[in-house]
Amino acid sequence: MIEKLWSAEWGGKTLFCHGSKQSKGTVIMFNPSLDVEIIEYTVSQKGRLIILEAQIDNTTCVFVNIYAPNDLAQPVIFFNNVKCKLSRYVNKNIIVGGDFNCLLHQVIKAEAARLGKKAQSSKLFLISVEPQI
Repeated sequence: MIEKLWSAEWGGKTLFCHGSKQSKGTVIMFNPSLDVEIIEYTVSQKGRLIILEAQIDNTTCVFVNIYAPNDLAQPVIFFNNVKCKLSRYVNKNIIVGGDFNCLLHQVIKAEAARLGKKAQSSKLFLISVEPQI
């Protein structure tokens, strides 16, 4: 399996979530020099989501890796599902990454339309981080 090869080459802790052989899949890989204790994790059966709670140097963090659907009908449902799953970690450090496959303003507009309301960013629990260069 490619998983074992990648894990061996990487040297650190890894967690994979597979989709089909031809599509989908996510992975979280920790630097081998980190002392990581995985507390708990959940993976989606469709290879689209990993939520992993871990302790690193006495700090607890929740790592989320997303591979969102690219079909226009699915993002609102997908992100609402992610929001529900993350609600139990409300007072924890959450780090989100992955492929969102959409512009966030489209998701917000679609959610607002579904609710029959004017678009408001507070309706979705999404994090947008711009890299610091």
